[in-house]
Amino acid sequence: MWTEILKISSVIALSGIKFIGGTPLSFAFKFSYLETISYTSIGGISGVVMITYFSRHITNFWNIVKSRFLNKDSTSPSKKTFPIEDVNVDLNVDIQYFYNNTPLVKKKRIFTKRNRRIVKLKVKYGLLGVALLTPILLSIPIGTFVATKIINNKKKIILYMSISVLLWSVLLTTIFNVFRH
Repeated sequence: MWTEILKISSVIALSGIKFIGGTPLSFAFKFSYLETISYTSIGGISGVVMITYFSRHITNFWNIVKSRFLNKDSTSPSKKTFPIEDVNVDLNVDIQYFYNNTPLVKKKRIFTKRNRRIVKLKVKYGLLGVALLTPILLSIPIGTFVATKIINNKKKIILYMSISVLLWSVLLTTIFNVFRH
């Protein structure tokens, strides 16, 4: 019983991360045609839902890690400096703070390779193209993350990606089933 649960969990987890690997694993475990479609679809769709709803948190976490550990720029506007009290001076000093109400000047956006690729995918294929390419060419997390950068409608992302996962699940399972016999 526990080995069966472990096998099912493995197929679902792999399908949620790298969808194309779920079908061969399922057939290696000797699951039936319908079980393979079910488990790979459940894994792929749950991966899409999780990444769709947690992509903002993942991005925020990455930005924090990047700014604290990877960014050595000391001129960043997010770093604030405050006066330091000199304990060796016996003078009474009145410190006054003046706040500047002018907005910070935004840095000019730099187009990296990653940004260019996302823009190219968006212009050339749109959400539908990204959804169709995600299960086989991209991984579920990367494709869903790109989709969240293309469009802000989470329900639409989940719908398109789920349909794509179901279609690819049936197609891949059928292909593997034909060549298995």
